[in-house]
Amino acid sequence: MAWPSGSKAGTTHVDNGNDLLRNARADIKQNIDNVNSIIDEFNISSPSNGDLLQYSSSSGKWEQVASSSVGGGTAYLILTGNQGEQVSGNLFRRPLAVLHNPGFITQPGDSGFGAYNNEPTGENFNGQATLTFSAGTYFMYITDVYVDNDTEAQFTLFDETNTTTLDSSFIARDEVGTTGDSILTSIPKKVVFTGSTEISVRQNGTARTASTTLIIHKVA
Repeated sequence: MAWPSGSKAGTTHVDNGNDLLRNARADIKQNIDNVNSIIDEFNISSPSNGDLLQYSSSSGKWEQVASSSVGGGTAYLILTGNQGEQVSGNLFRRPLAVLHNPGFITQPGDSGFGAYNNEPTGENFNGQATLTFSAGTYFMYITDVYVDNDTEAQFTLFDETNTTTLDSSFIARDEVGTTGDSILTSIPKKVVFTGSTEISVRQNGTARTASTTLIIHKVA
């Protein structure tokens, strides 16, 4: 299929009141073919306000997509000071409070995330310590250094959908000398999701009280 830009029908047999319809049959057929080609060029169904058209090489068509899934945007979250959702032993998914979301992330089972002091307590997070991303390219990193009580731990960026580790040392939490404090450090991580993907930030330490701001840039 292709856009019918080079196959316009002529008007010679339809621009005069005395023209005979039978002489325009080829032009009428050409217009029908052109309209069908245009219809086949698009895959649009029940569009929502603000949707955009994006070409898909997989389907060979222009398809509707949510504006939030196209281009960039920045989400701001807090890696909160609550306990987390236990995976096994001392491995926990840390809760993430969404402070700003351009629309490219969701939280399964969300029942009140969105403020630093509005998180579940204890260990009962019921699947809320994860984020689901739309397809795209992202950079993730923490922006500030948070000094906390003395302990060491590694924070892993984990792909829950494909059960694979994206970064085994996404955030390092290291002891500062013998002062009884620790410090969080992060190296920006680039990840590419080809489809809807659920992720978590996992911590392998027993002390889960550190909090910091997590920045997520969608660049494509």
